[in-house]
Amino acid sequence: MTRITTLLVITLITLTGCKSQGGKVGAGEVTQGERESTRIQLVELEEFADQAATDLIRDLAELPELGAQTRNTPELNGVTPKPTIFIGDLANQTDIVSTRDFEIVARKITSTLLSSRVGREQIKFIERSARVNAIAESEGVTRTPPTLEGGQTYALTGNFYRSARGDTQSYFLEYTLIRLEDGQIVFSTTYDSKRVIDN
Repeated sequence: MTRITTLLVITLITLTGCKSQGGKVGAGEVTQGERESTRIQLVELEEFADQAATDLIRDLAELPELGAQTRNTPELNGVTPKPTIFIGDLANQTDIVSTRDFEIVARKITSTLLSSRVGREQIKFIERSARVNAIAESEGVTRTPPTLEGGQTYALTGNFYRSARGDTQSYFLEYTLIRLEDGQIVFSTTYDSKRVIDN
């Protein structure tokens, strides 16, 4: 084998060994494509959604107005009525997070709220009437809207923002709880995350 042929074989072997192998990776693993992207990484999005949902549940559970209602409202048929919260829109106000990536954040937070102990025992989360009515109509179901007490009924809405300075990006998730009886904002808070882009 000539020297040139030997060098070609070694080069081909080296290139083949360096080639990225496709396939399944761990959910928490950051891929090369993610590292090279200027967008927030999927792992970071999921971690941010998990942390924001956990903090939101804690904040709602500690909200004096909701806790007072649970403790002080008289029982009806042996059951203490729970404060009711409509899960409203979470609006994507960023200029870089795609709609699909954003939906991951929104659905993950909603899922965590519903499956939490607070969501099962202290607060009743319900879907907006317009969405439920549309589903019921499409399935041919006659729906009787629930009777809700205005002073115990709220809407939870949110906005997702992004700001950037040089190689630093900050993400802010703002949630607002509105009492529907009088429109008063009874709770508003922001959860944030900051990342530096590798150059």
